[in-house]
Amino acid sequence: MTPNPVSDVHFNFSGRSAIVTGAAAGIGKAIAIRLAHAGASVCLVDIDHDKLNTVAQSLGDQNHQVLSIYGDLRNWDFADQVFERAYDAFGPIDTLVNCAGIFPASPFAEITADFWDKIHDLNLKAAMRMSQVACAHMNEHNISGTIVNIASINAFRGKARHAAYSASKAGLVSLTRTLALELAPSIRVNAIAPGPVDTEGAVAAAAEKTEGREAERIKENYIEKIPLQRFASPDEIAIAAMFLASQSANYITGTTLVADGGLTLS
Repeated sequence: MTPNPVSDVHFNFSGRSAIVTGAAAGIGKAIAIRLAHAGASVCLVDIDHDKLNTVAQSLGDQNHQVLSIYGDLRNWDFADQVFERAYDAFGPIDTLVNCAGIFPASPFAEITADFWDKIHDLNLKAAMRMSQVACAHMNEHNISGTIVNIASINAFRGKARHAAYSASKAGLVSLTRTLALELAPSIRVNAIAPGPVDTEGAVAAAAEKTEGREAERIKENYIEKIPLQRFASPDEIAIAAMFLASQSANYITGTTLVADGGLTLS
């Protein structure tokens, strides 16, 4: 039996439809762009109205099938609205990428209930609710679908001043494994745990933590610990997400792909 050429299998999303949360910037934006260029119809979801429209307009100008939906994923009922509108635009949805997230820092002793809930409501609860609605949608339309969650190496190694964030990402990894068991065989669920990624959000967070000072030095210190000696680009994480969502990963479920340049080895 002659296998299909890799190029025909790995990144061919023609006839497929995807929802990507956190699609206005960073990793989510890169994933949305990659999926659109691979032929998928893509629903972009984010709370940043202006950036979301910029991404959607750019893809639309290139004749890609896109829909942008502005809203707060922490609203429990918003997930239903997203899938209803995406279905109206594209038909059944077979791919969900949960990428929306925030990573503010706080000393553990100073974490408040509001701070904790703000992070977990978006990083974990929103991903759970979107996956719950995706499961119902895919089952209703008899779809063999896939869910990809964007976690973090902080789920495994922790980071000072990021207790809330690390716990939310550890929860997302555990959710991934549990859903892979419960939703099989029709829906595959996997995650990616990126290390440092060169995004606007990461740079802004470093600048905020240092009040604008030594942000570059923080990056240099990180790079010294990374065996591959650099941050990932958002597009490199996007390519990993595309692989997990593609037909080439049809026998992969419940895994968390670590994409950190070897940082967790150091």
